[in-house]
Amino acid sequence: MQPLNENVLVKPEKEETTSKGGIVLQSTTEEKNTNIGEVLEADEDLHYPELVGSRVVFGKYAGVTVNVDGENLLLIKYKELLGVL
Repeated sequence: MQPLNENVLVKPEKEETTSKGGIVLQSTTEEKNTNIGEVLEADEDLHYPELVGSRVVFGKYAGVTVNVDGENLLLIKYKELLGVL
């Protein structure tokens, strides 16, 4: 899928279900880590080609969920990205 109109396609990171010490965490134990993800594709008109492959931070309600090849991804406006990690 090729994003248009200054959008980027982001694969959100999955929520951790175990701590570093091996303790199983319930979903209410920690805030979900769904506002960090990897940019898979970006609009060709954006002047930031290095953005593809980067980990980015975005708002909790940013973007639209799209299903691409059985995988839920986010289509997010470039201006909704908060930062690059």
